[in-house]
Amino acid sequence: MSMGNFLQIIFDSLTGTAGVLIYNLVLAFSFASALQGSLVHWRGSSKTQANRQATGLFVLLVFQLALFTATGLGWTVFWPEVG
Repeated sequence: MSMGNFLQIIFDSLTGTAGVLIYNLVLAFSFASALQGSLVHWRGSSKTQANRQATGLFVLLVFQLALFTATGLGWTVFWPEVG
């Protein structure tokens, strides 16, 4: 198998139905773990920078989960022949 074929397989799996959902889920878990570390830092220091960081990560996590939900609903409800 050549490198071009390998990259094509990875690209196809990430752009397919399941790949996009998995990608969104991995990003949501990344935001959640960063938020956990940020909350530990915020509880210990109570600085405004830590507060902003925790708030920003929480907003990113909410939007990422909304995107994951919308993507899943879009394929199962609105375009069932694609999924």
